[in-house]
Amino acid sequence: SFPTRRSSDLVDGRVINSATGMGIANVNVMLFGGEEPLRTQTGPDGRFRFESVADGTYTPFYRCRGFWTVPYTLDPRGLPPITVAAKSDPVHLDARMQPVPKISGRVLDPEGKPVAGATIWALENNRGCSDASCFGFRATARSDDKGDYTLDGFDGPGTWLISAIAPSSLASPSSGRDRPLGWAQTFYPNMSDPQLGARLAARGGADLTSIDIKLAAVPIHRIRGRVLDVHGNPAPKVTVTLDN
Repeated sequence: SFPTRRSSDLVDGRVINSATGMGIANVNVMLFGGEEPLRTQTGPDGRFRFESVADGTYTPFYRCRGFWTVPYTLDPRGLPPITVAAKSDPVHLDARMQPVPKISGRVLDPEGKPVAGATIWALENNRGCSDASCFGFRATARSDDKGDYTLDGFDGPGTWLISAIAPSSLASPSSGRDRPLGWAQTFYPNMSDPQLGARLAARGGADLTSIDIKLAAVPIHRIRGRVLDVHGNPAPKVTVTLDN
């Protein structure tokens, strides 16, 4: 999206919101090409200006909280360059950025009541395994008094699994049976198994709303045993952890 033109020592342009067409303020604009990149920021209308740019070839790059580049990239290498030459016309750049998407909804108990203080994660599986520990998180939030949450810290487009964990203050789920129940890590919409959770595609400028998670109640199991040393004797004060 960046034109390649010969120019004078002036490089200017405007950065706009691809969803609204309005200029974006406070965008960090960089020209890579010298020993150190040239830097400036856009004004309230999204316009920027570099003066006295030395002759050479430069790669423009843009960064702004809450926006991704169009096309999306975190690496300016490989983007189309511009050429600055002293006796040519100024270079004008028109750039677009797309708003980072938001995923929002509510955390509810099995009866549909809001759950405050739940921890919500946006998870991405890059390791090719199925356990919950295989999913790395990319954004996190906490539900408010009404159970509402918003995830907005995505660092790039992707397909996400949304998970909620009940706060420790939430009373244990009631059970009409002898076996007690506890709150499981729940994957949208209400699954305790991450492989059964729905995947959500987050793309620039497209917010996903009403992504409500209903906490799953599962039976609680107890695991008992002893820790022995190499001679078969009890080993006291050994820390035992359980990992999935």
